[in-house]
Amino acid sequence: MKLSAITFSLFLSGVFADQETSDLYFGMHGVYNSGGFYRIKHHQNDIFGSGIMSDFHFHLGKFQIVNKMFMSDSWEAVSKGGGKRVKGIYGYTHEGYISYSKNSGG
Repeated sequence: MKLSAITFSLFLSGVFADQETSDLYFGMHGVYNSGGFYRIKHHQNDIFGSGIMSDFHFHLGKFQIVNKMFMSDSWEAVSKGGGKRVKGIYGYTHEGYISYSKNSGG
């Protein structure tokens, strides 16, 4: 059984050996805006209430996926993004897109 698994792995590595490598990034950071000051806009993160922002990027050749999501346990913190509630947590997609670059012409 081990031999067949190793053979299968070698076969797959040979099939995908000439493929482009991809870049993958996932990060999370906390945003804290105390009291009513989050209504005053002095910084790019002032549009958010207090919560957690996730950041996902995938890049393969000319293909790219980007998704940034914000979540909090407070409706007031996510109300600007029209958040949905799932199991007591409110959240919304802050930024999300798929792009593909295609060179045309000579």
